[in-house]
Amino acid sequence: MLQPEMALPPPIPKERRRPSVLLADADPARRGLLAHHLRHMGHEVWEANSVANAFELFECHHPPLLLVDQNFPANGAERLLQHSRELEERTPSIFVWSVLMHNKQTGSDPIPLCDQALLTPTNHDDLHRILAPGIRLLGLLESLESEREAAQIALETAHRETKRAQMATERMRRQALTDDLTRLGNRRAALDHLKDCWDKKGSLGVVMLDLDHFKEINDQFGHGVGDVVLEAVATRWRRCTRSGDQLYRMGGEEF
Repeated sequence: MLQPEMALPPPIPKERRRPSVLLADADPARRGLLAHHLRHMGHEVWEANSVANAFELFECHHPPLLLVDQNFPANGAERLLQHSRELEERTPSIFVWSVLMHNKQTGSDPIPLCDQALLTPTNHDDLHRILAPGIRLLGLLESLESEREAAQIALETAHRETKRAQMATERMRRQALTDDLTRLGNRRAALDHLKDCWDKKGSLGVVMLDLDHFKEINDQFGHGVGDVVLEAVATRWRRCTRSGDQLYRMGGEEF
C-alpha cells in the first residue's frame, strides 16, 4: 500500500524540455510512483529494475540525472555511481547529477559518491527540491556550451573575414603595381624594385626599351590598334626573358 506522503501530484502544465532521468530501483511500486512524479515534472524517464538493465540504459542514453536506490541488488548503487563519476572524468561533455535514495527506516548512511540523498518515501515537492540544483547546474553548463559554440563560430567567422580582407588587400596591392593593359609591372613597381636592389647593394642590370614611331601607329590606326601592339610586344618580351628577369611598362611605349 502506498504511503500518504507518496500521493500522486496534480497535473502541471508542460514546460520546456527537461533533462532525462535514469531511475534504478528494484522496488516496482516505488519505482512506478517515482517515475510518475518525474514524468509529471516533465522529465523523460528510463526505468531500470536490475544492475545490468541500469548499466545498459546508462550507456545507451547517458541521462544527466541519475536516481538509484542504495539497496539496489549486487552492490549496484555504488557500482553505478562510480561508473558515472569515471565517465564524467573521461568525457568532459557528459554531466551526471546523481541522487541516492535510501529508506527512512533503515537509517543507513548514504554512499559518498552521490550529489544528493533522497529519503523515501518522498513526495513531489521533496523530489523537485532534490533535483533542482542538478537541473540548474545542467542548464548553466548548457548555456556555457552554447556560449562556447557561439564564440567558436564568431572566431571562425572573424578568421574567414580577416583572410578575405588580407586577400583583398593583396589583390589591391598587386593591382596598384600592375599595368592594366599589358599586365606587366607598372612604373611604381619598377621604382620599388630598383630601390630594393639598391638597398641590398646587389648586382643589377637595367635595359630601357622604347618603341620608335609608336605615335604614328596611334595617329594612323587609332589608340585601339596601338593598345593591341603594346600587348603583343609585352607578350613577346615575356617569351624572350629569363624566369628571374622582371618586365615593367614605365608608361606609353617605354618598357
